[in-house]
Amino acid sequence: MLDDACDGVSGQDAEIDRRRDGAPIALTPKLFDLLVALVTNSRRLVEKDALLKAVWPDVAVEEGNLTKGVFSLRQLLEADEDVRYLETVPKRGYRFVATVAAEPVTSDQPAAPSSAASTAPENSIAVMPFRDVTANRDQEFFCEGMSEEIIIALGCVPDVRVASYTSALRFKGKAVGPQSVGRELLVAWLLEGSVRKSGDTVRIAVQTGAGV
Repeated sequence: MLDDACDGVSGQDAEIDRRRDGAPIALTPKLFDLLVALVTNSRRLVEKDALLKAVWPDVAVEEGNLTKGVFSLRQLLEADEDVRYLETVPKRGYRFVATVAAEPVTSDQPAAPSSAASTAPENSIAVMPFRDVTANRDQEFFCEGMSEEIIIALGCVPDVRVASYTSALRFKGKAVGPQSVGRELLVAWLLEGSVRKSGDTVRIAVQTGAGV
């Protein structure tokens, strides 16, 4: 059984516990986004086009990327198990068929005041989509890969909360101040970067700033 906590929320805002029977599962940001799109539509067919738009918004990718992602999820979720998680509907899409258990978040601590409920923890960060400042603007995939690799690396650091790439992607190309982004994503820090390619030289600039 896959544990999740996405009871009554949209795919974009879903937070899924990356565990199978209590054991952690390592997922890349794109695999996580794909799993969110499938689990939040549990037992329902999700068309291929809908999955491509959910996982790779504003980026044109081939269907093979989706096929590879589903294959990778099957390898991770169904390894050494008799339970089937994903069902393929030929020429149409995929369906998440395993049992989904919604677990409400509980705490033994007294409820905090509403003003403090939205305070971002100090050990939280969001990696914003890297900007392509190359003259031809042809390094979009490289920029996306840089952001995802940094998210994966930060996710391996103990006690650091990293916002999902999908959440940060909402602010791509928008003139939104860092404080507004930090409040929206509930993170204390933002990591921003840019990529510039000239001939065989690639220049990557990275900076961090307060998000609250």
